[in-house]
Amino acid sequence: MLGARNFTWRFRPEAFESILRISQHLDTAGSANVEQLVALYPDIGAVFRDHDGRVDALRKDVQKLQEAIILSPEFLQSFAAITSPDSLQKVGASSPSEVFGAYPREDWIKMLAQYAINSSGELQLHYAIARLWNPHRLELLKVLQSPDVGRQYDLVVRLADRLMEVDSALQDQLKDLRLKLSLEYDQPFVGIESARH
Repeated sequence: MLGARNFTWRFRPEAFESILRISQHLDTAGSANVEQLVALYPDIGAVFRDHDGRVDALRKDVQKLQEAIILSPEFLQSFAAITSPDSLQKVGASSPSEVFGAYPREDWIKMLAQYAINSSGELQLHYAIARLWNPHRLELLKVLQSPDVGRQYDLVVRLADRLMEVDSALQDQLKDLRLKLSLEYDQPFVGIESARH
């Protein structure tokens, strides 16, 4: 996901769909276990806090990236061109609302920015916006390399890379702790599915 530069960004409500803070991955029952884990193993708590801080920082910088894209002269020009009556007619639409669905006009450019932020590939045709995004995708993605947007995009990529490093270190620490506790208390690993039955 992050390695493929898909940030799972949603312009409404300006949040990630899948890049979450630790607590957002857990149900209520799991939260108590994490609190106890952090109390007993402060070094893991520090990594949790580092992870969550990086998720928050990434979200703020992706919000800035979205703003930079929707204000970019190049993106605005591309948006105007691909939503012109002639361009829409070429994709079989008589009006922008046919491709943007029920979204209000002020959200149309944000929707296209969302797909650019997520480096989206071709969309499946059951998405109404696919008629517009697919033929113009490469043109719209160029905004990420433009002078107006490129610096912010590069910052977001660096933050994402660092978050992936923290995620990997956290997974390693948790696996090591799981092994230590399993050996110390002579208990085998219990998978999620086994624990539910």
